Amino acid sequence: MLSFGPPQQRDVKSLQNWLDNTGYLAREERTYLTHHRELVSLAPVGDSAIVQLEAWVEDNFIRLWRDFRKVRVRKVRSITAS
Repeated sequence: MLSFGPPQQRDVKSLQNWLDNTGYLAREERTYLTHHRELVSLAPVGDSAIVQLEAWVEDNFIRLWRDFRKVRVRKVRSITAS
């Protein structure tokens, strides 16, 4: 267990958001996420440049997705010749 590092706060927050929005686990069953000192990351520590790039891409896609959801769909009627 000593070779595993702590998880990135961003990853913990992402998991918390996902659990909050899906409701797959009861609140009591996900309180483990609040015990930061007891959490470990099972993934190897990535190159900081790659981690920063991944974070930038994720942030921008999420922003675009939120903007995309705000766009209202307009109904288009087809005009037929009489």
